[in-house]
Amino acid sequence: MTKPRVVFAYRYAILGGVSVQLMNRHALLAEHFDVRYLFEEDHGMVAELPSGSAEVAASADSRVSALRSLDPDILVVIDSPSIFRAWAESGCNGRVVAEVHTTTANLSWVDSVNAAVEIDSVLTPSEYMRDRLVGSQLAKRASVQVIPNCLAPAWFAEPVSIDVGVRPLAWVGKLDGHKRFRLAIDIADRVVGRVGNGVVPVFIGGYTAREVQARSLLDAVGSRATLQEARWWPWVDHRRMPGVLASVATSGGGMLSTTMNESFGMSVAEALVVGCPVVAPRVGALPELLPEEALYAADDAGAAVEIVSQMYSDKGFRSYLIESAGTVRERVRPEHAVGALVAALEAVIA
Repeated sequence: MTKPRVVFAYRYAILGGVSVQLMNRHALLAEHFDVRYLFEEDHGMVAELPSGSAEVAASADSRVSALRSLDPDILVVIDSPSIFRAWAESGCNGRVVAEVHTTTANLSWVDSVNAAVEIDSVLTPSEYMRDRLVGSQLAKRASVQVIPNCLAPAWFAEPVSIDVGVRPLAWVGKLDGHKRFRLAIDIADRVVGRVGNGVVPVFIGGYTAREVQARSLLDAVGSRATLQEARWWPWVDHRRMPGVLASVATSGGGMLSTTMNESFGMSVAEALVVGCPVVAPRVGALPELLPEEALYAADDAGAAVEIVSQMYSDKGFRSYLIESAGTVRERVRPEHAVGALVAALEAVIA
């Protein structure tokens, strides 16, 4: 029996964020559907997906042609309004599902979806996002379901970790205003000055950063006496991240997040799953993952310094910060998240 074809359409095939989520889902989802991917731009992710499953359509006309050729039974459009326009022109007859992940100003797209496109369902990864969509034009056109993000199976194996001889303070993200790397530098500076004793900041990410952003990071770190031992790793293979974060935990370190907002919080979930404590702002869906004591008001750097410092100096508090790890681990298991996604998609074509 032929499997129904599901096409996930997204703007950026980038080694991170939503594109990694697509990869994490693939193996289990492919047991139920013929899974394909359509991107507007490729930044390295297409090669990571199964051969022949993904294609790139950079122009409006090529997106229309690609949709006609793919002829999906279900089209899942992720934060990409141009795909809705292409679908309206394609004449295809499949069902359409909208998947919402963005929390930035780009979220305005949910009120401007082509009126000619019938939306059968709306998916989003957290209760926070479901609440945020209340009252939007998209939510008025179809019911909203929470389908949690999932981690790759490698995160549930016993990661190989080492004691690196220092106590890392890891920060993971793009070098942009949304992840607020400059705030992370300021907090790390104050934590090292206060705690000392082998605390070494490690900034992970920024491979695709513009030169001005990279120089900003290097200049800010290089100008502070407390951060002379800090590290910047612009790119770490995603397959190595479980071991990296497990080693941070084994070495007595932890993770700092300074994000403006998160629809789910994948890097936070990844850290917790391997036993790495996290301190993060009280924004978006992060309170769904972390205990209240791990959270600080988004613009209160002083509070962040206090919590991170306590994480290094108080073993009991450090242990408390990862008490939610078991719950998060179950939430992000592929079997759980993909099972919910399969049920949602099967309901659309039932």
